[in-house]
Amino acid sequence: MKNTLRITAAGLLLLASPTYANDCANDESDVHYKDCDSQVGWYIGGQLGFAQTDISQSDIDTFYADTGFEASSINIDDRDLAFSLMAGYQFTTHWAIEGAYIDLGERRVDFNGSTENLEAFYDNVEHVYPQSGDGLSIAVVGSWPLSEDIKLSGKLGYWRWDGNYATYDANGDVGSDSIKGNDLWYGVELNYRLSERTQLYLTAQRFSLDRDDNNVLGLGVRYYFGGEAQPAVMERADNTAEKVAVVAVPQDSDKDGVFDVQDDCANSNALHQVDIQGCTLMEEQTFSFNLPINYENNSFEIPSSYNDELQRLADFINDYNVQQLNVYGHTSAPGSRTYNMKLSQKRAQSVVDILQSKFNIAKNIIKPIGRGEDALLDSSNTESAHQLNRRIEINIEEKLLLPVEK
Repeated sequence: MKNTLRITAAGLLLLASPTYANDCANDESDVHYKDCDSQVGWYIGGQLGFAQTDISQSDIDTFYADTGFEASSINIDDRDLAFSLMAGYQFTTHWAIEGAYIDLGERRVDFNGSTENLEAFYDNVEHVYPQSGDGLSIAVVGSWPLSEDIKLSGKLGYWRWDGNYATYDANGDVGSDSIKGNDLWYGVELNYRLSERTQLYLTAQRFSLDRDDNNVLGLGVRYYFGGEAQPAVMERADNTAEKVAVVAVPQDSDKDGVFDVQDDCANSNALHQVDIQGCTLMEEQTFSFNLPINYENNSFEIPSSYNDELQRLADFINDYNVQQLNVYGHTSAPGSRTYNMKLSQKRAQSVVDILQSKFNIAKNIIKPIGRGEDALLDSSNTESAHQLNRRIEINIEEKLLLPVEK
């Protein structure tokens, strides 16, 4: 904090020790949220409700159009029963921490389409669906009593979720997709004390998944195993005190080596170098990423063995905010130049398509370029040379301004 000086007391003489009033009565009828709360300590609970994915039929049709195939949705089932099982610890009337297993239910979309390449069609449309998921959560709960038996609560949670999806036609399972993520969620509750150990509540919650948001309305119950009843509000019984000598001590709040009175950049990272004004030193650093992909003869389908490499490429694009990259497609020498040029373009386009459909990388930052047989790595007429030449090349180099570490 700029131009401030923290005052640290060197001594404090108390004429009377402070104590706190606790008027918790032994009579069960006097135990409630406002004065003396018995719903503290460990608890378990469950919740049942409805979850709905925030997505429309036009959104689904847009995703189908992005695959490049002719397909459209007939019917969307974007809601289902949702439930959660929980266990937590209520520290006070106002604060608790809660772990839970959450399941947002199943989703369904019926669609039709036409294609001459059924396998490629299913490989693309299997990634289109209203998103849902299930997984484990940890949340902080803050509450405020409104009356003796009612309180309002807010929740902020961290959720590790998975989603598994299958595509079927008249002959059975023809495709599948699986995604996972780690996201924040939030919600509000209206809690009602049903008995000394039991609480009912109504809740509204919102979960953000990889692409879609889910809204939940539910009814839940918690059972408290019980702890010593605590006063909802702590009152000072005696705060008489006499302050004596104080000493002004210079402070370095952000631990960067520059005192607050000279620090123009509050809260700088203690792991980074700073200048004499306490501001982080920056320098330009270069990051690069190279990815070759080899193809089968006359094929533009990316082998599944490259999935991990493509994930690393997508992470690099997101981590370093890459704005433009070129994807170069190549072929071996056999075949006509016209055929090879078209095949190399399809190979370059296959990278664009999988980055967009599987890793949500925007198409407009990727430029596919087919180079045919113009850039052979090995010009000899052997199978090993042909295999080496059937490839994709991706080279990225980004210059970023980053903090200088100590």
